[in-house]
Amino acid sequence: MCPLIYALLVFCLIQGTLVFPVKGAEYVVVPSVELRETYDDNVYYKKVDDFEHRISPAIDLGVRTETAEARADVTLKISEFQDNDELSTVDEYYNFTTTILPDPRWQVGLSGSYVRDHTFTSSLEEAGIIAERKRRASARAQPSLVMALTDRDSLEFMYTFNNTEYDYEDYPDYYAHYLNLIWSHALANERTSFLLQTNGGRIDFDLSSKDATQEVVQGIMGVAHQLTETLQATFKTGVSYTKSRYPRTETVFVPPAFFTTRTTTEKDTDITYLLDGVLNWRLERSKFSLGVKRDLYPSIYGELVTRNRIHGTLQYSLTEKLSSRLWSSYYFSKTDGLNRKEKQETFYFRPSLNYKLGDYTELQLGYDFTRSRDKVAKDTDHRNRIFLEIRVDWEGRY
Repeated sequence: MCPLIYALLVFCLIQGTLVFPVKGAEYVVVPSVELRETYDDNVYYKKVDDFEHRISPAIDLGVRTETAEARADVTLKISEFQDNDELSTVDEYYNFTTTILPDPRWQVGLSGSYVRDHTFTSSLEEAGIIAERKRRASARAQPSLVMALTDRDSLEFMYTFNNTEYDYEDYPDYYAHYLNLIWSHALANERTSFLLQTNGGRIDFDLSSKDATQEVVQGIMGVAHQLTETLQATFKTGVSYTKSRYPRTETVFVPPAFFTTRTTTEKDTDITYLLDGVLNWRLERSKFSLGVKRDLYPSIYGELVTRNRIHGTLQYSLTEKLSSRLWSSYYFSKTDGLNRKEKQETFYFRPSLNYKLGDYTELQLGYDFTRSRDKVAKDTDHRNRIFLEIRVDWEGRY
């Protein structure tokens, strides 16, 4: 069953709305479509240039009552290339979120997603990693429970399951389980809050010779502070401990005169620091955001990679209808070499202009530059893209 339909049916069963609408409920329907024309001088780093024609229809559905809320959305991205039709793709994105308030101090939630896309785009955007253009399917489910212990203290439990499969034998499939426990405390000044977080997870990679496993335990502490009415800062830091078990296949000599292969399990441990900081500044006509993050990410290499990212966004409204935006990001990702040693860095730079043609229509003109470098193979790739996009969306509330 489509995840969108499943999510809506679950919510309707909970609320008893399969036959009769909920009295006092608000329903939201937001269909939209994006049309984008792009000139790409290095399509998928294949050393070819082409024009990409893309259409992205989407629909966002929601329902809200005094004690519950559910949202679900579906997006398709259909891309066709003018001269290289074999590079055309269709990507699918499904998301849903449901929250219920059985008690004023309790909140139960369930969210999930299902994605069918391609590894080149997902790996480059998520971790700055260069990958072959292969089909990927990824499913995620995340139940949660939030409890208000006092007026200032809350406790959140969260479980996450992820299953990712690749249509390419060199990229190991994996499934992951994570448990998160977060305690937060708000100070009396109503501008500062502290949090303590502990995470535990297990990731199983389906390697060709034998499964590999990585178990992760993390401890994180952080603070969020409203510096002024327009400036907010959040900072979290912590430590991550990883225990790994990986197969090792080697050729051994067996007397009297022949060789054979033998697979053993190699164990390893690693400790690394974690970091997550965000600064948001909002003025009447401008917005600014700066962030830095260091974490661990399940990669196409069949092991966790250490992902370092610095990103910033600056948006300024020139007029009521015309605005400019500058987005930039830098990734440095590396593996520990348990299954494959890799070090890659990627730099993004994207300025754009947005113009509102009407209440439902927006026009965007932008330039996208990407520079990726494989620091092990000493290879560097550049890509320049110029795009023109028109987006139309309608919002209906009932």
